Amino acid sequence: MKDGHENLTNYVKSPITAAIFNLGYLPEGDHKIVTKPQTTLKSVQSMMKLLKPNGIIILVIYYGHPGGKQEKEQVLQFAKSIDQHQFNVLQYQFINQIHEPPILLALQKR
Repeated sequence: MKDGHENLTNYVKSPITAAIFNLGYLPEGDHKIVTKPQTTLKSVQSMMKLLKPNGIIILVIYYGHPGGKQEKEQVLQFAKSIDQHQFNVLQYQFINQIHEPPILLALQKR
């Protein structure tokens, strides 16, 4: 089945303990098919609502493709705006790498 991550709630309806998002494009797939900020944010927000306490959402942000930097900025801006009383948000990234190394975000529900 092929579908966009913005449609996760069509398939996931029960509370979850974890979700992983791999943003960018599928490494062995068509590099013209990439995630987009609007659909990414919609799907992350949907999963945040389904997340059980202490559950975690991981986002691996690959942004070295057309439109990737815009998605990265919008996702990071959203993550910074999440209420600290509801979620812990961690950013983990390489600081000595070239060529847009991936950034990992972890959102843990309190």
